[in-house]
Amino acid sequence: MGYCPSPPAAIIRLSTCEMNSLYVDTCYIGNPILEVYSRYVDDGGFIAKSKEEALRVCAIIAGADIDKNIKWEVEFPEEGNYTAFLDTEIKIGEGGEVHSRYYRKPMNKGITLHYHSHHSLSTKTAVARNYYKTARKTSSGRPQLEHSLRKVDELLSKNGYKSPRRYDNSQRRVEASVRQPNDDVTVCIPYISEYVANRIRNYVKSRNIPVKPIFTPGKTLKKTLCSSRPYDKSMCTMANPTLCRICPVITKRVNAMRRVLCTRQRARNALM
Repeated sequence: MGYCPSPPAAIIRLSTCEMNSLYVDTCYIGNPILEVYSRYVDDGGFIAKSKEEALRVCAIIAGADIDKNIKWEVEFPEEGNYTAFLDTEIKIGEGGEVHSRYYRKPMNKGITLHYHSHHSLSTKTAVARNYYKTARKTSSGRPQLEHSLRKVDELLSKNGYKSPRRYDNSQRRVEASVRQPNDDVTVCIPYISEYVANRIRNYVKSRNIPVKPIFTPGKTLKKTLCSSRPYDKSMCTMANPTLCRICPVITKRVNAMRRVLCTRQRARNALM
């Protein structure tokens, strides 16, 4: 799931397996799912009366995989422990009550948008608030909420956010306002500093310009140094110089170091 086409491919493949296994009976008379079944991309969950029934349903879905390339894993909720599903942990108590709290995988590196990164302050604030919003939505009770908030505090503190709990604005009373539709044009502006961004916002607001500025992060050092990657593969031949992607006569965007290397190679070929 590390590549861009992976989620759509997983959705299509697993949907095909489900349609050929679980939903073959259109009247749902022989449907193995008795109560609840849900799936998000490649993570699915359903309610079964026993482990044997859960394994049977999983075997039915796995049997619809023609190529047998999908690796199926089943996790059972253990007594007294939480079972993870996406970003939530779920546990069923002795009385049948459901407890849930925020969850992050143990192999997660705890890396998010750093506070000292070259992004606008509004972007960093929105990222921090969304973490707290997710923690509150996934928590069922007060003990679970405290656990979820501590998880978010540790994550944000690790990424340079001082006193991260101040971004949790759920306690503030916000007046509900009806947003009026506007026809403001969105303009992307490279982010320079917070001072420059505020000056631009204030100027646009004071002049009533129908423009909504959006500040994008500038070029990183990696992007700057790797800008000549499309020209790394040399295609210059003395017999047909039109194939050259480095020579300044043919290409306008030329890296100086590559131009020197190309010139030296031409001189060496001429001497030979």
